[in-house]
Amino acid sequence: MINIETGEIKVNKELALSPWFTFGDFKNTSFYDNHDGIKSIQLKETQVIDNNRYYVSFFFKNSLLYAITLMIADLTISENDEEQRKSLHDEVLSRNGIVSGKEYNWGKIVSEYDKRSNSSEILIVYNN
Repeated sequence: MINIETGEIKVNKELALSPWFTFGDFKNTSFYDNHDGIKSIQLKETQVIDNNRYYVSFFFKNSLLYAITLMIADLTISENDEEQRKSLHDEVLSRNGIVSGKEYNWGKIVSEYDKRSNSSEILIVYNN
């Protein structure tokens, strides 16, 4: 899923996100669609990472990648069962030897559920 030594995550063959990934790098991919680099960018298509399908979004801060959110898209989960997706995210992290909330030299990874918005995600935040 993610290289815990470097913080790099391979989204697909063309796109690898990391703490040193810039908005300029993103502009040179086929995923760039006149995004402004200020707002959150969500990839139009779901992406398969380690056999799970995810909605992938990310945003930049001062032209450097700052955060990535991954949301499992394999299941149709009703609004009432959104916490089930959180459990799936927890399982993915555990399977990959990742402890939610652990600090790394490049940043941290958190599996979170927000009751207010009733949404869950895997959040990767870089120390940029």
